[in-house]
Amino acid sequence: MSTYNVSSEQAFAAVMKAVADSGFGLRQSNPPSFLEVQTRNRYKAWDGVISVIITDEGKGCSVSMNPTVARMDFGKIGYMAVAEANGASQMAINKLQRHIESRIMEVKTSKIQKAGETKPKDSKSSNTADVVEQLLKLKELLDAGAISEAEFNGLKKKLMG
Repeated sequence: MSTYNVSSEQAFAAVMKAVADSGFGLRQSNPPSFLEVQTRNRYKAWDGVISVIITDEGKGCSVSMNPTVARMDFGKIGYMAVAEANGASQMAINKLQRHIESRIMEVKTSKIQKAGETKPKDSKSSNTADVVEQLLKLKELLDAGAISEAEFNGLKKKLMG
């Protein structure tokens, strides 16, 4: 489970885009709290489906992902098939997680850019002042826990060129 400082609607939209980015398909959805994602994988013990649940939590939301189990009689299908399916499901979840985090970062970056669009950028000193102002806003977001240290450093690097 991962927690993000965005609304459940923004997280749902990010997950939808991440599903497309991953090359997976959407089997079912119930906005803004549930998606059923079909991966390209199919195994004896796993049908390739990941359930994604988005839950509101205070100022943000959490996203949890779980593979669904296709067959419960593991004795008949063999423990190697179960191990193979567990590995494949974890790889698919990791892939989707990377794409979700990338899309969530875009949401946060666009919020910061919209906040900084109020000043004109017509001179070099104005640009420097804008960068300083945006860095201060990033620091406030970091101190408030809205972004992580890694996100702060990545956005700071982008701002500084």
